[in-house]
Amino acid sequence: MSKEFWCSIFVACSASFSFGFNWSNLNTIQLFVKCFLLTNHQGIDYNSFCSNSTAIEDADYEPITAKWASVASFASLGATISAFVFGFVVESIGRKKSAIIIFVLSISGNVIAATSFFTSSYAQLLSGRIVNGLSIAATTTLFAPYLQEIAPKGKEPFYGSLLMIFINLGFIVAQIFGLPQLLGRSNIWWIVLVGELPLSVLCLILSFTFFSRESCLVESTRRN
Repeated sequence: MSKEFWCSIFVACSASFSFGFNWSNLNTIQLFVKCFLLTNHQGIDYNSFCSNSTAIEDADYEPITAKWASVASFASLGATISAFVFGFVVESIGRKKSAIIIFVLSISGNVIAATSFFTSSYAQLLSGRIVNGLSIAATTTLFAPYLQEIAPKGKEPFYGSLLMIFINLGFIVAQIFGLPQLLGRSNIWWIVLVGELPLSVLCLILSFTFFSRESCLVESTRRN
């Protein structure tokens, strides 16, 4: 099998990993995100308030319930929009360009959301989550049928299952990153939001260089 084939498998699995990571990375850092939203809402200094673990746990988060709900759910909104339209995008511009768009969206969403910590902007955090949502649904729209088409004959179920395996790995790694012993702390939780950024950048580069049209890969794979 060609290097283009294995590169395409790697890109597809990495995109699925990013799906799982970006979908679940708020779970273990949600207390710090709520504290960020609360201090932003009340106009108080985040560092002085949220560096105290007791203050974080005892704070009344009712005033920012709607803001937290929107941050937590707007990735789903972006995913819903993307699920409706991205199939037409793939048909219009092809899968290589569509893969590039997915990783650009993922990188942009991560950076926008994470840097909101420094700008103290709720709107920026929300925007980053929406953009992330767009990349999440686009991943399954593009790569699920793609893997089925390029898989060697008779091995379609195995290659198709890789997507779900790597989505779940993304879930797990995001939870690990958010542990208090790692990045689940008041001053560095934002790093969790860009935890898979190096992987997305690598896949973006590979999408420009090795990612091939499925017709070429199918012919090569069947021949081998």
